[in-house]
Amino acid sequence: MRGVNSSVPGHSILVNAKLPVVGSVVAGLFLFAAATECDQLATTLDLLPTIAALTGTALPGDRRIDGVDIANLLADPTSKSPREEFLYYSKRGDLECIRQGNWKLRRRKYRLKRGAPKLENPPEFNYELYDLSKDIGEKNNLADKSPDLVAKLNQRMQELDAEIEKSARAPWAMAVKKTRNTLSAGSL
Repeated sequence: MRGVNSSVPGHSILVNAKLPVVGSVVAGLFLFAAATECDQLATTLDLLPTIAALTGTALPGDRRIDGVDIANLLADPTSKSPREEFLYYSKRGDLECIRQGNWKLRRRKYRLKRGAPKLENPPEFNYELYDLSKDIGEKNNLADKSPDLVAKLNQRMQELDAEIEKSARAPWAMAVKKTRNTLSAGSL
């Protein structure tokens, strides 16, 4: 994986990283051998559903939870992750990457390179496609060699982003404002 800790290619993508799993989880329900490795796709979003499953606690039914239960990875780090795909956003909230299986598609807003001639109809995005099973360092961009896969992953990225947008909860400030308006109306 390339990049620095604050960039999308860096810390947000925990896929194919060799992560040590040492000690016990949830009051000793699972014990692991020292330096056990797991190379499956998982994210911190998966902690809530996993801890809920391990403790027998029901998840809230009134909202969608983005994480998945990865208890199987805790019990057996060689097992397959239930997470097949994941979206990544830039610091500004722009949709930037999709990880699906071994494939990672990254798109960046098109920027003209210094000294390059201006294009009459520049593309909206530059695409980078990597097979992380063979290229964890993201050195071999396969986007030009696999335009159909780029189109398929880009379409799926748009679909997942639309789902997230549709099920997003109101921002905290709006929720606080609504609560204050309700309280000031004397509804208690």
